[in-house]
Amino acid sequence: MLTTSAVALPLLCAYQRPPLPAFFNQALALLLWSCTLLVVASANRGTLRPRNTSTAAALVSPLGLWAMLLSVALAHAITGLTPTFVAAPIALNLGLALLLSAAVAWLSPNPKQLKRWLRALLIGILIGALFNALVALVQSVAPNWADDVWIARSLLPHDRVGGNLRQPNQLATLMVWGLLATSFFWRRKALLWFIFSAPLLVTLVATGSRTGMVSLLLIVIVALLRSRRVRLWRMKGWLALLLAVAPLVWIAASIFTRSTANAALTQRLALWRDVRELICQHPWFGVGWGQLNFAWTLTPLPKRAADVFDHAHSLPLHLAAELGAPFAALLLLLLGTLLWRARRALRSSHGATAALLLATVLLHSLFEYPLWFSYFLLPSAAVLAWLVCFAKVPSDQSLVGIETPGATWLRSAFRLAAVLSIAGVAFAGNEYQKAVAIHRVVDRPVELIRAIEIAQGSPLFGHFGDYAAIMTSGDTAAPALFTRPIRHVLDERLLSAYARMLARTGDSQRAAFVVARAREFQPDATFENLPSVARSAPAFTARDFRR
Repeated sequence: MLTTSAVALPLLCAYQRPPLPAFFNQALALLLWSCTLLVVASANRGTLRPRNTSTAAALVSPLGLWAMLLSVALAHAITGLTPTFVAAPIALNLGLALLLSAAVAWLSPNPKQLKRWLRALLIGILIGALFNALVALVQSVAPNWADDVWIARSLLPHDRVGGNLRQPNQLATLMVWGLLATSFFWRRKALLWFIFSAPLLVTLVATGSRTGMVSLLLIVIVALLRSRRVRLWRMKGWLALLLAVAPLVWIAASIFTRSTANAALTQRLALWRDVRELICQHPWFGVGWGQLNFAWTLTPLPKRAADVFDHAHSLPLHLAAELGAPFAALLLLLLGTLLWRARRALRSSHGATAALLLATVLLHSLFEYPLWFSYFLLPSAAVLAWLVCFAKVPSDQSLVGIETPGATWLRSAFRLAAVLSIAGVAFAGNEYQKAVAIHRVVDRPVELIRAIEIAQGSPLFGHFGDYAAIMTSGDTAAPALFTRPIRHVLDERLLSAYARMLARTGDSQRAAFVVARAREFQPDATFENLPSVARSAPAFTARDFRR
């Protein structure tokens, strides 16, 4: 029940308050998964001890993936490469992914328990997908019903829907996950399968997501190739495959050729070109976790991508840019090894469904960043561990329910980690209200000043208070106010204010460099107030602007 809730409820949540989109969805995911861990650690009477060394290594290997990422995040925070307020939420997500992998690998290695757990996860996905399909329908035909509590208001073009996730590509991935869950439960009951699949498929098409259509094509092809009936049909089976895929190809073609498709592709290619340049300039250790926007904005790029970005929109490129190419290659190699070890799980319907869940989100990660959202990251981390565990445990006859000497200590450590995670989420939620308060009193000057001062004292969200102070102070903003906001997201307004501050305080060389970077962006009304400085700016790097 807890697993189902941890998956479904964050996907249902429509409540949002600026400045961070999807904050409450992610906080709810972190909270519920932490509660799930706490219950699992308290209820489990022991752990299983694999006497086979290779099996033990396989079960522990998913933990190594998350431990490596968590270690880098902590190292970047300690060395100052990444500010603490940026590293903290990253570390919390990675730490919880590590604990979930450990829970799946060591606290529930019984095949029956694993199957039951996967079914609970799929039920949560199906609930979230069906509800979001209903939300998408309301957004399309009755947008006035949206209240931003149960149904999110859509700010998207009318030909695309985003559901309560407010993002078409994320909604598309959820719809594909929902189709997988539907097929798992009702693949032998055609009428029920159609009843539940039809709204999900219609919503998937309505998202206009190219990645979603490619994922659907992949799933249809895999499903037909795995079908015993299709294999028996031989040449007729291939004809059935073509007939099934043809309408999907036609729908995909219409999505790929929509009016905004070429512009989006051009922008994405320009971004990837910029990120490749950053990787070439910082090949070994990267620019720092969460510092892509900071480094990208303050790096000379004459053919800069048009919009402001804080993510590479490609998992391999992003890891290489922020963590360094060698470390990114090592991570991808480890992930590939884990997937290869999990191939035996594909022989069952449970394993094939789990593998396609993971394949869908990894395919999406090649073009977007769904794994940067807790409600996709944490289920994906658990599914990855499940695949590795399920592939190894059934064949290892030495895995029996025995109490290990360290079982009591392990349960206590899990309980402590889960409690700390719950406390961390509660603390973050309370601190976030300080940033939200700024937007609630934006039209009341006296209260606004007080709200800004309170927000600036937050260790997690103080940069939002600094940003608001800069915007309300105009050209009298103190230099110290820029220290935190520029390391979060350097947008057009902040970049222009930063250039003016540098010029006002006599740092003409840095001001000229920042102005030159602003002029690389597309013309914007914000840049009309850039200071008059020499056109020839000296050579700096983003490192020179860290404080």
